[in-house]
Order: sequence, then structure tokens, then C-alpha cells
Amino acid sequence: MYHFEYPISRPYPFKWFTPVAITGGIILTVVFSLVNLKSNGFDLKPAYTTDVNGTEAAANARWFNKPPFNWQGDMDVECQPYLLTVGDSFFTSNHGFRYKVKSIELPTRDDESPDIRSSIGYKNTTLEGCFMSQMFIKLMKSDPARLPSWWISFKNTVAAATLQCTVVSDVGLAEVTMEAEYEGETEPVYDYVMDSNYKTRASVWWGTRLSNAYFIGILSAASQIPGVDVLGETYLNRARLTFNRNSSKTDIRSEDFFNLGWTFQFDNSYLQTLWMDLPYDTTPYNSDFWGSPTLTEALHYSKIMHSLFALDLGNCESPNLLLDEDGLRYAIIDPQDTNRFPGALLNNFTEAVQLDNGRFTKLPKPSQAGSEASVPLNESYSVIQPLMGPLSCNKATIAAQYLCSVPRQKSVGVMLLAIILADLVFLQAAWKLLQWIAGSRMANIRQTNVCEGCLLLQGQSRDGIELVDKPRGRKQEGSARGPNDRYVRLHSQE
Repeated sequence: MYHFEYPISRPYPFKWFTPVAITGGIILTVVFSLVNLKSNGFDLKPAYTTDVNGTEAAANARWFNKPPFNWQGDMDVECQPYLLTVGDSFFTSNHGFRYKVKSIELPTRDDESPDIRSSIGYKNTTLEGCFMSQMFIKLMKSDPARLPSWWISFKNTVAAATLQCTVVSDVGLAEVTMEAEYEGETEPVYDYVMDSNYKTRASVWWGTRLSNAYFIGILSAASQIPGVDVLGETYLNRARLTFNRNSSKTDIRSEDFFNLGWTFQFDNSYLQTLWMDLPYDTTPYNSDFWGSPTLTEALHYSKIMHSLFALDLGNCESPNLLLDEDGLRYAIIDPQDTNRFPGALLNNFTEAVQLDNGRFTKLPKPSQAGSEASVPLNESYSVIQPLMGPLSCNKATIAAQYLCSVPRQKSVGVMLLAIILADLVFLQAAWKLLQWIAGSRMANIRQTNVCEGCLLLQGQSRDGIELVDKPRGRKQEGSARGPNDRYVRLHSQE
């Protein structure tokens, strides 16, 4: 027949056991609480950030994400990469132009067969080696007025820059080709860049104001081209000007910094191009060629835009006119630009409103409005530069938001309840383990394998164990035993 049993417990015969057990319990409670705080005190929550590298580094450096508290790595911050796709538009962290991705290529061993991708994963890495590979200017006449007229006859003109950058992606280095369009401004506003503060982004401020002035200078020079003899007298209607970066030249002031290509189209639909054998001199810059004023202004405009794009894309080592005083003086007026000589095509106005010349011969003072706040180009450096912040360049990344899983602390009540319950489970397991180890140790010591009741029944003493079966006499003060209690005396060899 089955019968119930009950365990019999007795003190361990080691004096050190109780303090060691208590001290160990306290230590284990602290350790278990820390481990459970990490395991039960935090949840991964979605969060958006623009600084993915800083977010990951800061969160992963917290104590609960380090061993031994996070041996599984399940609380590490993880951010999804930004998907850079052909056709997408983006700004950089320097808040300048809007760029449109035209192509993405991964280099291969065969230079003629690159690995073309439609998209890559990007995680806030610095753009490297960015430069303007081509500036394309498409002059388009917008009215039927016969030339010469004024710049507004070509107000539909557009300029498009092709740019290239090396991007560190999730599949390695990628060559990204981008395009940025610039229509100039028929009004003196500069909203084609996000930020051109004259104190914090002085170089960009200068670049945007000068690019407007020289863009309108291109239109004004084109509007002054007289009749041209192309199978009879005709007039300029359209033009295509291309300035391709000449990688063999590093002096941005050189006329050979870009390789030039041009095509002029006339009212009678005939064309003239750079590669034709024409019966007159077609030296493009600062010459008597009828197209020279337009080409000269376009070259200087392209140099300014090359500098401005380099600033926005963070290429601070590229040749640049907007990072030092000498370069800035050259950007304001090229000493060799014959269009800007006194009495020349773009500097011979006796009236302030003549051909609306203030658009291409003056710059606005920062934070001031109105025509009276404009300064002639040749005076602008001495008047405006003292008001400006320092010329500067900063590295750039693609401005994007990233979706991250970030540890967030639970509410205090939920967190404490979870930690206490988990601590109790761990401490119970630790106590059972300690009892098993101690019990196994005691089982190997013969003197401990006895009980008081067994000795009383047997009435014997052996192996250092003596049964004392007699009253203790009068109960001593402070003692838990009564006067008629029996007791066992143990003699241990320890």
C-alpha cells in the first residue's frame, strides 16, 4: 500500500555554510536582476532617424547591450538601409541642390561591362570623389523679337549638370550618376538650394548669387548676337553648349578646364557646330567670334557651378573658386573676361534700367531687398565680404530617414513585476542546485547520515555520535529546550 513520506532536515555541520549561502544569494539576486532588467525591462520599438550611424553606435554602447547581459545580441539596434533607386531624387546633408539618380554601376574586372543596378542599399556613408562631369546649357528663344533684344528673349533657357559620385553601399563601392537641373531665376530668388545662409554657408551664398548673375549674363550675351550670314542673313534661335570636365587639367581658372562643344541653330533652321570648317575664326573665348561672348559667359558660369556642386556634394579637395579669397575674387569677375571690361558688351550701360543690366552686373547685399541694396560686381567683394561668415566646405551624405529598431524601457510597474518574477524563478533554481550539491557532499560523510529519532530508537552511540537520554534539568533562561527534553551529542572529526 502506498504511504506518504516527509523529508527530515537538519542543520549543515559547517559553520561557514549559512553566511556563504546568504552572501551568495544576495550576489545572485543582484546579477539576476541586472540580467532580467535587460531581458524584461526593454522592448525593441520602431523609430526614425537621420543619423543611422550615431543611433546604432549610441544604443549599442549602452551597458545592457554588452556581454554578459546581451549574449544573444537580441537588443542590438538594427536600421534598414535607405534604398537608393534609379529615378529617385534626393538632397545631401549640406541642403543644397536636388539630385536625380540616372544610373548605378558596380565596377567589375571588365571595365566595358559594369554591373548595372536599379537600386542599392545605402546607410549614411560619406559621398566620395563627387564631381561635375558635364554642364549642358540649352539656349531657347522664347519670343519672336529679332535680335539684338534683351535677356528675356531667352528666358526659357535651361542648364543641366551631370555629376558622378562614389557611394559605399551594401554591395560595395558603386558609381552613381546624377543630374541636377537649373533654370536660373528670372527673379532674384535663390530657392533652387535649400540653405544659402550668408553666415553659416557663405561659400554657397556667393555661389548662388554669382551663378544667377552669370546665367543671366549668358542670356544677355546671346540676345545681343546680330544677324549671322548662314545662307543669307539669319538670327540665332537656339543653341546647345556642352562643357565636359577635362580630367587632365586641375587649374579651374584655365580655359581648358572643360572640353567645349557647341551647336548654334538659326531661324532658317540651319546649324553651325564647333566641328564645321567655317570661313571665319571661331576661337571660343574672348575673341571676335560672334558667339564668343555667349561662350565666355557660359564657361565662367560652368566654373562657378562646378565649385558650387563640389561644395554641396562634400568634395572639399576638388578645384574650387568659393573656398579662398583669391578664388572668390576670380569668381566675381575674371580679369580676362572681355565682356566685363569697361565699355564692353556687358559693361557699357549708361542707365540703370538699360537691358535690365542689374541682373547680371550687380549682386544683392545679404539680408536686404530692393534695387538700392545691390552692389556692382567690381565692388561686391569689398562691400559684401565683411558681412559674411567664413568660406567653408563640409563632407556630405545623402539626406534620408532610416527606420530603426531601438530599445525602449517598459513602464516601471511592468518592468519591476517582470524582474521580480524572473528573479524568484532563478533564485529557486539556484537554491535547488545548492541543496543538491550540499546533499551530495553530506551523503559521503558517514557521521551525517543519522537522525535524532533513529538514534533514540536504537539507543546507541557509534562513530562519534552519542545518544544522551536524560533530562536537561531546569530550563535555562533563553533556551528553547524544556527540562525533560532529550538531545543528541555529535562528535565530528571536522
